[in-house]
Amino acid sequence: MDTNIDRFLASHDHYLADIRKVYSGGDVADYLAWLLPGFSGSFARAGMDRSEPYDIGGSIEGMTESAASIPGLRSEIIGREARRSSGNEILVRYEKRIYSYDEPVSFAMVVESWRQVNGSWRLNRESIEVGRPV
Repeated sequence: MDTNIDRFLASHDHYLADIRKVYSGGDVADYLAWLLPGFSGSFARAGMDRSEPYDIGGSIEGMTESAASIPGLRSEIIGREARRSSGNEILVRYEKRIYSYDEPVSFAMVVESWRQVNGSWRLNRESIEVGRPV
């Protein structure tokens, strides 16, 4: 595997750990540090006609609402793949399984676009499609 991809995936592991902190009610500052200014995302749930766009504030709101509405929220990443899309950009896709304690609640397919800026990886865009319970 590309050693640059390996280094990126190590950074991505830290990003995922910072998301878990937000899910457990922790500070969002570490998560925010990963986002590029102008970050954008889109969210869709099974049965929706089209996705809903969101920005940094919407991302935080969505995660904190999920944490408040799903007791014992935890997630598991399945099948993560990363591919370089250009010299300083990497696309990542994975399935995120969502649990309330050990009970499956739903799953999401996630696609992220990362950009390297001044030697650090920052999240530029993401798309999340939430499905029915696993």
